[in-house]
Amino acid sequence: MADGQSATTSNFPFSEISSGDVGTLSEASQSMQNLFGWKMNGKWSCDPMRKSGKRWQLTKMIALTMIPIITLAALASNNLKLVMAENEASMKIRQAISFGRELGKFLHHLQNERDMTTLYLSSISPLSRQFLTETYPETDAALAELKSWPVAADNLILDLNSKEAFQRYLDTHRRDLYISSSTMFDEIEFYSNSIKFFIDWLYTAIGTFRGSGQTWTNLVGYQLLIVSKEDVGVERTLGSVYYSQGTFTDYNHFVDYLEKAYRAQGNFEASWQYAPIIKTLHDSMMDDLPGDVVKAIANMRSIIRKNVPVEASWSGANYWYGNMTNYMEILLLIQNELSDQILQLMTEEVAKDYQNLGMVIFVLVLTLIVGPVVLFLVKKSTSNMQTFASTLLGQSKALSRERKRAISLLYRLLPRATAEQLKKNQQVSPESFKEATIFFSDIVGFTSICSQSSPLQVIRMLNMLYSCFDARIEKYDVYKVETIGDAYMVVSGVPRRNGKRHAGNIATLSLDVNHHISSLVLPHLPGVVMRLRIGIHTECQSPLLGPVVAGIVGTKMPRYCLFGDTVNVAERMETFGELVALHRTIEDETAYGIIASYYETAYGSIASYYRRRDRVW
Repeated sequence: MADGQSATTSNFPFSEISSGDVGTLSEASQSMQNLFGWKMNGKWSCDPMRKSGKRWQLTKMIALTMIPIITLAALASNNLKLVMAENEASMKIRQAISFGRELGKFLHHLQNERDMTTLYLSSISPLSRQFLTETYPETDAALAELKSWPVAADNLILDLNSKEAFQRYLDTHRRDLYISSSTMFDEIEFYSNSIKFFIDWLYTAIGTFRGSGQTWTNLVGYQLLIVSKEDVGVERTLGSVYYSQGTFTDYNHFVDYLEKAYRAQGNFEASWQYAPIIKTLHDSMMDDLPGDVVKAIANMRSIIRKNVPVEASWSGANYWYGNMTNYMEILLLIQNELSDQILQLMTEEVAKDYQNLGMVIFVLVLTLIVGPVVLFLVKKSTSNMQTFASTLLGQSKALSRERKRAISLLYRLLPRATAEQLKKNQQVSPESFKEATIFFSDIVGFTSICSQSSPLQVIRMLNMLYSCFDARIEKYDVYKVETIGDAYMVVSGVPRRNGKRHAGNIATLSLDVNHHISSLVLPHLPGVVMRLRIGIHTECQSPLLGPVVAGIVGTKMPRYCLFGDTVNVAERMETFGELVALHRTIEDETAYGIIASYYETAYGSIASYYRRRDRVW
């Protein structure tokens, strides 16, 4: 150790002291405790070594197993409820669509009756009241064909409580129809309000559907088509008024026409965006119409939207009415075709619902059957696991204790930072320290004392001596390098650099240990006073001596060693130094001053602190 001119250090893995198996088993022990709740504190803790703890652990495992089983059963039951609710909703939608088909026919005749009544009330109409009443049976027949009624019996509007009530309401209005008391716009409002009621009901009934895919988009298109057809009907009625009068006499009527016309067009375009079949059927049926009909509708619409005054004529109003009626017949056919397609899709949806219903029932039954079997297997496995884990837990606890002891011993043998590197299997390279102070000491007359002592007494004496040393160095920023026999080596500034404080720490430690060692009493040699011979040398970037180099030496028993001339000089100072007793007295002022002057030169203001203290070297 003293001769450091050719010494080298070695880098080695820390496999002998910090094995990966030790860490793995210790972590496994901790993981098992966390998994099974075997910590000895906490609300859910249990002791696996006791029967009560095992029963509690088994109860928790069964409870944990029951959670997914109960959850699965609850989900299956909930899915069963949802599938049944969806199936019921699908059936209601099918009924609404089927009724909507019948209702569409009735509304179509009601729209025709509205327009015929409007034409009848025009001032230039050649229609007789008998001609008008001949259109009523078609509306009544369509009303009678309705298999159900959308309004509840407790509806606040009594005229809409039932088919019979609405029939009486409609007959009363027809009977009270007189030219002197009714206007065209009164009739438009009466019939439009009734039609709006039925369309709103159908819109609401279909709107409750929460399906997905093509069925849902077709239903949206179907709703928009119904609304568009009603707007076209109002457009037909107002257009008939326009041609019967030659112009709109009221600007509000013109605005109403534009609103209905453009809204009808917008809803129709939106409908075939959701249900492309509407566009396909519309284009196909419009192509089947004579070319002059399509052209006439476009021209007459253009004239009305400009509100250009034309000659009031019955023939013009009748021609407009006939062409728009053909167009509304096409819309009715498209509505019926789309309803058929929706019903077919709904039938497929119901079939899928039944399949899902069967699957959910199967899962529910399987859960109820498999659940008890799973619980039995869990109980059996948990019991076996408890037996194995209890044994492994005890062994891993013992291993963990030994690992902590090994690590504690390692920290005593090596610096903590170096030990951490070795535990991680990292290489530890030698380090150079330009600021450090080395301390060497041995017992004066150790050979003579040993000759008067037995081997056991020598061991006890050294243990007492080193215990005193170890207790004192804990109070200073120093590191114990090694002990050989009665020799004791300490360094400050290595391995933790402490700037300029290394000299002060070593000097204070020297005075401290010398004072305490002189107070030690050997039980087997009562009159013998133990004295130390101390050698100290400081490396302060001296160009002559060079830095102190520290590193790990050896692999089986690694040692943290120091090398360099600074170490050699400190050892020679201790070996060849003279034993001088200095007391803080007037007689020894000269000798004390010489040494204080040396320390003041080497360490600055440190010596001034020691000069104020009474110590015995």
